[in-house]
Amino acid sequence: STLGRTITEGTSWGEYIMNHSGASVNQRAKFIQSKQGNFNLGSYDDNGSQRLHMTVLNSGNVGIGTTTPNRLLEVAGTTRITDSFGIEIQAPGAGPIITFGSTSDYDAFGSIGHQASQYQFVTQARPFNFLNGTTSQMFITAAGNVGIGTTEPQRKLTIFESSGNAVLQLANATSGVGSSDGFLIFTNGVDVGLENKENGYLSLATNASEKMRILANGNVGIGTTAPSQNLHISGNMRLTGAFRDRLN
Repeated sequence: STLGRTITEGTSWGEYIMNHSGASVNQRAKFIQSKQGNFNLGSYDDNGSQRLHMTVLNSGNVGIGTTTPNRLLEVAGTTRITDSFGIEIQAPGAGPIITFGSTSDYDAFGSIGHQASQYQFVTQARPFNFLNGTTSQMFITAAGNVGIGTTEPQRKLTIFESSGNAVLQLANATSGVGSSDGFLIFTNGVDVGLENKENGYLSLATNASEKMRILANGNVGIGTTAPSQNLHISGNMRLTGAFRDRLN
């Protein structure tokens, strides 16, 4: 293949063209251009039309896919980062670090930012939706309600199951995190249940004091934490109806 070079200039611009005659169609001519104080990189198609790929303004702003970058680096189009580390931002100052949308269009504006020693995810009256593919896994409304399995949570935390029981599991390193571990709160849509999966007691308390305990063997204690019978009441008891033993 042969390589041709052409230098042209005008009163406010200059251009250096490299022509590869043996290159593939629409890949033959590349140019480096200085125009109106800006620096451009691009190519020509076989019809002589310019294709501008990168612009460096005299202010230092770099544009890829745009000739009017408003930031140090502005990319108009899809960007792919294939390095295993990704993007590193060192010593971020206060305010947005990554901004989504336009700062002038607050309805669509969102950002990941740093403020007062904390990282913040910010939207302007818009929800957060965490997806797996196209399926929502967690949804946070603009009001702060969190939905798991639903995009319409009506409480601060709503867990929705489209089939079967909706279950909330509490576990730690002692209980383990298997499906048969920890403490479960569940509902089938009509009935609700509390279940301790471990070989321990279930306690009900109010006003910072335990009022009832169910042991792992099934004994229920009211006013005592060590019930010795199926029902063990420590204290006074009032019945407003009949009391029947097994013979009556």
